[in-house]
Amino acid sequence: MDKEILVPVTFREFNGGYDANIQLEWLKQLHNQTHKNFRLVVTSFREKNVEAVLKESGVPHVFFQSHTDCLFSITDMFLNTFSLLEKDKHIVFFCTADHILDPNFFETLVRNFEPMSGGTSFPHLEFNNPDDWKNGRQLDEYYKKPVKYFFEYDPNLHLPECFYFDGNIFLNPEVQEWWRKHPVHGTFPGIGLSLYIGFWAPKLYNLFYQTKINKIGNNTEIYQDSHGNTPDMIKNEKVIREFAELRGIDKKLIYGTTFLSRKWLMHHKYRVKGSLVQKLFYELYFFYYALRPRKVWLPTKLFQSGMRFLGGQQQRTRSTR
Repeated sequence: MDKEILVPVTFREFNGGYDANIQLEWLKQLHNQTHKNFRLVVTSFREKNVEAVLKESGVPHVFFQSHTDCLFSITDMFLNTFSLLEKDKHIVFFCTADHILDPNFFETLVRNFEPMSGGTSFPHLEFNNPDDWKNGRQLDEYYKKPVKYFFEYDPNLHLPECFYFDGNIFLNPEVQEWWRKHPVHGTFPGIGLSLYIGFWAPKLYNLFYQTKINKIGNNTEIYQDSHGNTPDMIKNEKVIREFAELRGIDKKLIYGTTFLSRKWLMHHKYRVKGSLVQKLFYELYFFYYALRPRKVWLPTKLFQSGMRFLGGQQQRTRSTR
């Protein structure tokens, strides 16, 4: 089975800066993929130099120039990819150009392919810069502390940012119509990727034990003008929530529950592929973080308040003796 992998992606400007160097390293590493049948589906927005750099890189690609006036549009990227799909021929893999893939990554996608399935490799291993990645020095981007083992990444905090799917899923005219009717232009909440992209497949797998995704820290300041409580972010969050609810995605995955965070619940939808021991260890990993969610839920707050009150009462009683 020789599936072609289509990779919808966009790039920041190649201007010689830090982010440009990460992107060049990403392109360079793609030459090391053991499965060679892939193409980047590149959508460029306000950038000027992307097409020339791609031609020089020698990486197989198709280039689209978007006419949507925004930093980027996830909708434009996927609609361009849809135009290339053929029945039974493709796997669609979405990622960004700061996620360096293990050399066997594409080969692993093809080897584990199942019709109407999708998935990821989670957790993504995190590195502060390309040199740290080359030297194997992981750094948790939330806690800013060194990491040695994958189970140190809290699934209440970290999100998958790369996903693969059977291309036939997106050949469905109704699916394509969903994307056209709910466009997302510009930046959006990080959890939006899982809601907007991650749950199209009825079967979801995690290939972490077979291949890894390595996230390199980039410059987030470029997007700060459209993050937070801006019209762009507020609008896209609303679109993605409506999109998820109309598609019938479990509301627990959108809002979380009393005791479990929505990120934890999202991750747990993916069945990890591996040996029996690996699967058991992975379940223990999730069970551990289910007991210590990042968000302090209301029952926990009430319990903590009650304990503080009782502790204060005991202290006052002792002081009057």
